[in-house]
Parts: sequence; C-alpha cells; structure tokens
Amino acid sequence: MTELVNVDDFEAAAGERLDPGAYAYYAGGSGDEQTLRANAAAYARWELRPRVLVDVDVVSTAATVLGTELAMPLLVAPTAFQRLAHPDGELAMARAALPRRARRDRRRAPDLARPRVAPLGV
Repeated sequence: MTELVNVDDFEAAAGERLDPGAYAYYAGGSGDEQTLRANAAAYARWELRPRVLVDVDVVSTAATVLGTELAMPLLVAPTAFQRLAHPDGELAMARAALPRRARRDRRRAPDLARPRVAPLGV
C-alpha cells in the first residue's frame, strides 16, 4: 500500500483487484453520472496550501463536526454492498470502528435493522 498515494491510485488498485461488476458499482454513478462528474470537479478545486515558517510547537487534529468536538475527525459513514469487495463487508467496518467509540449510534444492534423513519411512499 506504500505506492498508493491518492484517491486515483486507490481506484486503479481496486480496478485490478475487484470483479468487474463490483468495480463498476463502486466507481460509477447513477444515471448519466452528472453528479459524479460534478463532485469530482468540486474536489479538484480544493487545494492544500503548505504553510512554511509557522510555529508548530502546539498542533491539534481536533475539529468541531456538527457541533461536536472530535480529537481526530475520522468518520465512518454507512455504505451499502461492502461485501462486494470483501466477504466480511459491513461487519468488518463495524468491528474496525468499535475501538474508536467516541461517537457512535447508541441503538442496540437488533434495533439497527429497523428504519428510523417510514420508507418513502408509505
């Protein structure tokens, strides 16, 4: 993984390792992929500007996300069909996130299967 530097590198590696159908699902977008292209263009406009000759005696990764102070703002969002890429899929993601319980859904595991709101059209 040391040769993987950016998102494009990871996408290329995924294309080499995944079944073509699974890769198409992850790499593609819906419909004519207009939103996918717009998102890629929006991210391309962001630049990291190096700051040199700045005092770094005291640094912090902390940030406020949705009104909550997080020491290290790494977030895991629900994603469907992770088992297309690995047999443990969503379960592996949940296990990986458990040791970092700073902020997590407080519902009991059986309750997670129940939707919080009625499906559309009901």
